[in-house]
Order: sequence, then structure tokens, then C-alpha cells
Amino acid sequence: MDIKTRKKEMICNMIKSNMVAIVISLINEGKPITMEDVANRCGVSKGTIYNYFSDRRSLLDHVHAEIIRPLREIGEEIFKGDMMPLDKIHAFVNVVMEMPDYVKVYFRFIGNERTVAQEEREKYEMITKPLSEICAEGIKRGEFINVHPSILAEMINGIVVGTLGLVAVADSQLPDNETMNKDFIKLINQMVIKERSDI
Repeated sequence: MDIKTRKKEMICNMIKSNMVAIVISLINEGKPITMEDVANRCGVSKGTIYNYFSDRRSLLDHVHAEIIRPLREIGEEIFKGDMMPLDKIHAFVNVVMEMPDYVKVYFRFIGNERTVAQEEREKYEMITKPLSEICAEGIKRGEFINVHPSILAEMINGIVVGTLGLVAVADSQLPDNETMNKDFIKLINQMVIKERSDI
């Protein structure tokens, strides 16, 4: 690749990164996402946006891919790492609870933009399947209760990710993230660890 091509690619990536940041900003402000608003915030013409994205859907798909990419990488690092099964689950809980607020707001927004099938497929690939594999390993090692791994995975996902949906609509009676993190781990431990008398 010559210098001119690399420079053009670098500028393209910078513009796209700026657009992602602007879409996330609009979402956090609770404002609608239109191509015109994104162009105005970027300081470019609406036509320039269409040079990079054919429509609003393709722009949102790009933003989604950029949000998901680091989460997938972190997930793979945890789920495929050398930790013990319970430690992997604890690491998963910690990562979810440490997600920046803008990511949590983004997921609430995108839940209204995508189909249930898209959401379920992505949740299965990113969370349920790897958690099921971890649970199967924990069961095989005799550390977890002998319940179908997919049921344990969905239970863990529901406790952690499902509760974050409640945070969006609940009043200030919920505990802080650190307390919720400890409570999630305590609850998950109580539900998945095989009691000594069961061994």
C-alpha cells in the first residue's frame, strides 16, 4: 500500500471514529440519530456521511461493531483463559459491572433498534455459549451443581446483565456498582457451587 492510499485510509478511519463518538454522544443525550445531525456535529455535509455509510442503518451497524469489538475481545480473553471456571464467571461479572455508563446507555438504545432475533443471536454467541462451556467445565470438574450448563449460563446472564436493565429504570434505592458486583458474585456462588454434601 502506497503512502497516498495509507493516508486516505487513515483519514477515513478518523472520520468514522468521529462519527461513532458523535452517535454515542447523541444517544447519551437522548437525541434522535439522523444522518443530518451526525453530519452537523461532525462539521461535514450530509453527503460526506453518505460517502461512508449508505444509510442510518449502516451507520448504526458500524457503531455497534465498534462498541462490540472490545467487548468480544475481553470476553474471549476471559472465556478462553486458563482460569478456573468459577474465576471466569467472577471475571465476567466484574467486566459487566465495570462497563462505562455510555456502553450501558448504548445497549438500552440499540435494544430498540434491533430485532429480538438479532439480540438473541448476539447474546448467545457472546454470553450464553461461552458461559455454558464454562459451566460444563465446572460440572465436569465436580465444582458446580449438575444442572444443564445452558440453564446455569442463562441464570448467570439474567442475574448480571438482566439487572442492568433494572438500573436504567429503577430509582436510587439500588446499591452502587461495587455492592451489586459483590451481591451478584455471592448469589452466583450460592447457586452454582456444588455443596460438599453433594459430592
